[in-house]
Amino acid sequence: MAALADPEQGRAGLAWVRLRVRDDRGAPVAGARLRSSDCPTALRADDQGRATGLVPEGPCHFQGARADGLLFARSPWVAVDVHAGAENEVEIVIPSERTGGLGVALGVVEGGFAATRIHPGLPADQAGMAVGDVITAVEGEPTADMNLEQVVARMSGPEGSPLRLTLQQQGDTGLVEREITVTRAFLPAALAEAAP
Repeated sequence: MAALADPEQGRAGLAWVRLRVRDDRGAPVAGARLRSSDCPTALRADDQGRATGLVPEGPCHFQGARADGLLFARSPWVAVDVHAGAENEVEIVIPSERTGGLGVALGVVEGGFAATRIHPGLPADQAGMAVGDVITAVEGEPTADMNLEQVVARMSGPEGSPLRLTLQQQGDTGLVEREITVTRAFLPAALAEAAP
């Protein structure tokens, strides 16, 4: 590819980066959202899965996301060392399979994340979760040091895939810890509208 024309030439410390977003079958992902963990930028891919942005020179990590019902299909983080005048190109690969979740709304509590709403008929409901249950671990990893975005990302995954949760539930004799395995299901965006 040809080097990017730099209309901002002379702006010290900035460089252009070109991102191409595709799914794991090679198809462009139109409208994908792109973010960086360490370079201040937020971009959206065009109809061909391309985006271009001006970012600070140095190491940048990028991630792409495709809206998938109520959730997002996300790429792994991709590292690039950005330099002015160089062809700074990044390829982002987002999984093509649909993203599934549990159908539970969460709130932050001491020691984990409490279920604040369980959508009827979805995996959390089918597994017997109840409002007030506290998720203390996802796939054996404690949630105490995670933020809400990290917990949701770990609970999301390919539709139909299993997920192991450790819960604290109110039992007849006090708090009881139990482990459940649920199967992720596609969550339509309309669920957000159904929330009270």
